[in-house]
Order: sequence, then C-alpha cells, then structure tokens
Amino acid sequence: MLIRLSNGALYKKKELADYLEVTERKLIELRYDLVYAGFYIETISGKNGGYRLDKHRSLMFSVLNLNDDEFNSLKFIQKTLTNINDRHYKNFSSVIQKYEIKKQSRGEDYSIIHPVNENRLIEKENQNFETLIKAIKNSNKITFSYKKIDATYKTYTMHPYELFFYKGFWYLITYNEKYEKAYQYKLVRMNEIIILDEKYKKSPQFQLCDFTGSTSIFKDEAFHLELEIKPPRAVIISELSLAKDQVITEHEDGKITFKGTMEGKIEIINWLLSLGDDLMKIAPIEIEEAYLSVLKNMAKNHSI
Repeated sequence: MLIRLSNGALYKKKELADYLEVTERKLIELRYDLVYAGFYIETISGKNGGYRLDKHRSLMFSVLNLNDDEFNSLKFIQKTLTNINDRHYKNFSSVIQKYEIKKQSRGEDYSIIHPVNENRLIEKENQNFETLIKAIKNSNKITFSYKKIDATYKTYTMHPYELFFYKGFWYLITYNEKYEKAYQYKLVRMNEIIILDEKYKKSPQFQLCDFTGSTSIFKDEAFHLELEIKPPRAVIISELSLAKDQVITEHEDGKITFKGTMEGKIEIINWLLSLGDDLMKIAPIEIEEAYLSVLKNMAKNHSI
C-alpha cells in the first residue's frame, strides 16, 4: 500500500483494496497501521476522494539509510501484514530480510529482537491509540480526563476525528458539538478514555491539513522571518529545510542570512532559543520582542 501511494497520487479506496486483495474495511485498518508507523496518509472525502500519501509530512526512507526508529516502523508494518495477505507479507518480509543482511554486512550493531519501548509514556500512548482507533472507526463519541499544561485535570466529551504524529508524539483532533469548534489533545496526557454508545456524524468537509500547519504542530499565525546566524549553527541551519519558501544566503565570514515563513509563535521562539548566542539578528520586530521577553524572564528566574 505504501509503495502504491508513494507517487503522491490520489487513489480511491476500492482501487487500493482491489490492488492489495483486501476488503475496504481492512484497507482502513491498514491505513491506520501506516499512520501509526509514522506515514502521513491523507483522507480525501467526497465522491472523488480516497487516500493520498503526503511525502512532506511522512517518514520517507532510504533502504540504505534507516535509523533504528525507522527500521522499527518497518517491522511494525511487517507485523500488521502477517495475517492479511500472504503474497504481500512475503514480499515485504523479503525487503526487511535484505536490509538486515545489508546492516550486518556493514558491521553495524543493531538488535532486531527488542523493538518494544519500555517507556511508560509510550506504553500509555499506545493503549490510548488503540482505544481511539476503535472510537474513530465506529464514529463513537468519547469522554476522557486530560492533564492540562498547568498540571490540572479536566473531563471532556468529544467527537474523535483524526490522529496525527508530530515530533515523536501522537495527537488527537476532536470536535466539540457544544462550542462547534475543533480541539487538539496529546495522547500521553489523556486518561480514563471511555467509548460511548452514542454515535456522531463526521463533517465531510473535514481535512486534517486544515488543522495542522506546515512548520508547526497546529495551523497558526505565520511569520516571515529574517535571521542572521553565525557558526557553528549557521552551518547546521544551512543544511536543513525548515520552511517551504526559505532562502539562505551564505556570507564570506561564515554567517548566513535565513529568510522563510514559519507558523506558530511559541514554536518559533523555542527554535530561536535553541540557536543560543549564534543568533545575531531577528526580524520581524514582533518575534524579536517575544524572544527578548523570554530571555529576560529566564534571567529573572535565575537571578541573573
């Protein structure tokens, strides 16, 4: 399925199901398995809708350059194929086996025996994921207790719409019928999830891309940044793709000028702070003032 979608084209569910020799219901389950493994497969609603792989938001991989997390994702997909289709399972297992041989031939120490992450938060996230998948598939409303950023808890009743992966964590997009508004929740902060018998009807106009930003976890206000950065971080930044419209100008003294549009003020500020004293100039003024305000508060907290 992943190989079929890798060209970025839109495929109808029936077309994909026929190709994979599975039912459309099983195709939906496969789609969630791939999403769980870190591949962004967009669902397009409507008569001409279907599935499409967004390469820019997916864990795209090279067979010769997989890190441990990426390889574990492939092992996860292999596991989901076990009882689905013998032909595709054998083909995929062959790919995994060839990569393992290639890994060993390079003398790399890699264990394929222990793919289980013992982190209690990851275990909790996995349990919540399985529960939410059931609710989303069957269009059941849910209630849950959520740990807010101030460490207090609040109970919500929501329509679970979609799950998406961002920087190592899973998030749930929900719809609140009382306020007629969508909300996002981090799975590791969700507790006591209960699937209700009451059903909900998902809006056919819903698209995940309407809620997630291109450079931020959530769609937020965009800022066109202009930064001056000196080495050593200038070298690192010049090698990265951080914005779709970015332009990086390298100077003779090793500094760079970075220009690009990014979303989410909080995430932008956190990123700028990570540049340390290699960050020389910031524009626009709104971002510079927010950045300086955080620095002042940090200094105040540490009595500097």
